[in-house]
Parts: sequence; structure tokens; C-alpha cells
Amino acid sequence: MGRQYVHLSEGTHFAALAGSRRGELVMLQVDTSAAQQQGIIFYDAGNQVWLSDQVPPVCLSVTK
Repeated sequence: MGRQYVHLSEGTHFAALAGSRRGELVMLQVDTSAAQQQGIIFYDAGNQVWLSDQVPPVCLSVTK
């Protein structure tokens, strides 16, 4: 899709709106503490959106 960053939302409402645009909705929760310990940097993009260059799979879990 040509994005330069991983786009993350603070809450589930916006994540559900953004994620439901393409097929079945799957929401992932990011362990930001674990990611930061691995050197991942998060950038505040405003409007409850955060950006990152990457998020390691070990820092992700599926939410229900």
C-alpha cells in the first residue's frame, strides 16, 4: 500500500474502523514495553495514532 510506517491506534474503536475496510477484522495488541526494550521507536502522529518503522512479531498478540 506504499506506507512508510506501521500505523497503530491507541483505542479499539478507531482500530476497528480502520481495520474493517478490508475483509475480516483481526486486531492485534502491541506490547509497547517489550518493543521499546528491543529498540523500537514510536512516533506520535496525533489523533490517537502512533507510527513505527516496524513491530516485532514477538510483541504482538491477537485480541478478542
